[in-house]
Amino acid sequence: MNGELADEYLDFVNFKSEILEIKQDIKIARKAIKEGIQLNAISNITGIDEGSLSILKKKYC
Repeated sequence: MNGELADEYLDFVNFKSEILEIKQDIKIARKAIKEGIQLNAISNITGIDEGSLSILKKKYC
C-alpha cells in the first residue's frame, strides 16, 4: 500500500509541476500579445498552439 501512495504522490507532484509550467506559458503569452508580438512567434516560444493564442488575444486585447 505504501508503494501505491508514493506513486500517487509522485504523479500528483508531476501534475502540479506541469500545471505551473502551463500557467507560466499563459502569462508569457498574454504579455507578448499585449506587446504586439506575432502569434506564430509566441507559439514557438511557449508551445501554445496559435488557435489557443487567438482566443487569448480576443479575450485580453
